[in-house]
Amino acid sequence: MPRMDGLLATREVLKAHPEAFIVVVTDYDQEHLRNAAFAAGAKGYALKDNLLSLEAFVIQRESR
Repeated sequence: MPRMDGLLATREVLKAHPEAFIVVVTDYDQEHLRNAAFAAGAKGYALKDNLLSLEAFVIQRESR
């Protein structure tokens, strides 16, 4: 993203909309990035090569 990365975007969205349910979708399967996403407030972390895993987050969100 030209102005900010996904972690900063996650923080900014949650500042404005604390009820938002954010799942980071990325190509990077690195533990430190996953941990940073959760620390920023993301509720999930999915790899682009396994987008079917997003279904679990949708089901989790719908069950709330």
